[in-house]
Amino acid sequence: RSLFSFIIICMMNLLVTILVVWCVFVALCAATCSDGVRDGDEVKVDCGGSCSPCEWPFNAVSRASLRSSPRKVYAHWHYYPIAMSKGNATADYFQTQYIPPTGENNKHITYGGLMRERPLPRQARTETNWQALDAEADIRLAAQMGLDGYYLNMWTMSDTNNGGLWTRWVNVVDAAARVGSFDIVPNMDLSIMESMSDLDATNLILNIYAALKSRTSLLKTSSGQYVLGAFYADKRSAAWYSNLKTRATAEQGIRFYIVGVFLGSGSDAIFSTLSGPVDEFAGWGTAIPTTVGSFNRTKVAAAKYGKPWLQPVSNQDFRPYTAAFWEAANTKTIRTHWETVITDKIANVQLVTWNDQAEHHAVRPSTGKQWVAYDLNAYYIQWFKTNVKPVIKREMLFYSHRLQNLSAPYDTTKQTKPFVCKANCPGSDLVEVVAFLLTPGTLEIAQGSSVTRKDVSAGLQTLTATLRAGAPTFRLIRNGATVITLKSSFTAVTSVTYQDFLYRGGSSSRVALTTSSGSTCAAFCVANNVAKCNWCAADPMWLLR
Repeated sequence: RSLFSFIIICMMNLLVTILVVWCVFVALCAATCSDGVRDGDEVKVDCGGSCSPCEWPFNAVSRASLRSSPRKVYAHWHYYPIAMSKGNATADYFQTQYIPPTGENNKHITYGGLMRERPLPRQARTETNWQALDAEADIRLAAQMGLDGYYLNMWTMSDTNNGGLWTRWVNVVDAAARVGSFDIVPNMDLSIMESMSDLDATNLILNIYAALKSRTSLLKTSSGQYVLGAFYADKRSAAWYSNLKTRATAEQGIRFYIVGVFLGSGSDAIFSTLSGPVDEFAGWGTAIPTTVGSFNRTKVAAAKYGKPWLQPVSNQDFRPYTAAFWEAANTKTIRTHWETVITDKIANVQLVTWNDQAEHHAVRPSTGKQWVAYDLNAYYIQWFKTNVKPVIKREMLFYSHRLQNLSAPYDTTKQTKPFVCKANCPGSDLVEVVAFLLTPGTLEIAQGSSVTRKDVSAGLQTLTATLRAGAPTFRLIRNGATVITLKSSFTAVTSVTYQDFLYRGGSSSRVALTTSSGSTCAAFCVANNVAKCNWCAADPMWLLR
């Protein structure tokens, strides 16, 4: 008995020792991202590696923490993937057809090309499943920013004469399942489907769900209803939605929770008409700055009919193909939309959009906005989801400006009509710097001999100046010494061939990289796993995150 007792005591002591060591290990691992020391796989103090990206001014909480929040953030996934082919970006469809005025058989020649920017190109792939791999990379990037999922814009089950749309969408759905903890909401585009009969539209949706309903990434409510988005929801009647729900239950044994997405913020008349079969109301919004209280009014209007409200958050909107733009006022639209969301206590948000390159409101990193919309959204998403304003840990500058003033002359023999301001008009000709500061300092925008300065306190601060020709330089000055200098990667000009009202951007945390070695910038980035290599002077931009 004594030997037996001795063995039991030894085993218990060993178990306690193991538990203590494990607890210490876990505590140390958890603390390594906030202990003020560079350790583990950190690139800098408390950032990089398994910690928060060093390119953000704050320490990001874990993905699990963001997902556990009752506040949800989705993004509209429109049409454009990271890449249109597996080859080199310099010869892909974006570069040869969407951006040049002569692309797609001169389809876009009267307005200077469909796009003024493209997704940040990734390097050429050799894998046969390159589309699936791209979809995974796309979702991981969105998840890192804090998104809960996509409202996946859909309108067909065909791959014919459309660039393989059905396969593209299925790849996104399946990639979300592989990545995990990322939701997909099939979002039927009733604007594109407008010419379909009620019967054909219903059959299409039911066929889509017959093909996809077994996928684990499809979002369901807590009661097991499949969440179905309906873009431009008032294109169909209440009776049509009721019939769709009835048939889904009878023929497939599934129940729909329908989120109706309306242009702008909808209206009381639309809400009243569709309040029976539509379960949640959502808006497309407008990409102009807003004021506190404006989102709450729409939330209250939806609540009148017992409906939750999914609030749109925008960054900018410029559509060469319709000769229109909405004045976003640099990054003011992003900042005021989020500040209004937080102040007005909005429950759920949809970003407009993740990847609509043609309307230029894509949040996904691009060659024009670069990472600015992405990085700023990450800051506000964490604030929104945790209900705690992120503490600034790293100082950095973000800039935003156009390549031209709105009045700059263009070639009227090539561009057939001027681009027109649709809201927040007549527009503005400003260059802006947004600063995240640990302590007070002086912000400066230098454009040739013109210098604008402003003394600011710690925190998130902004400075604007009238845009002039050339590439602006931005500085943070403190106690007479320059702390940060950042020159814009874009040069403003006084005349253009085609008007270009897209706001470009950049930041001091993601600077252009040059190499003194003989290797190309892209090769250097890959070999050294350098996260900052988002723009190489002699190469296209490379998406590494």
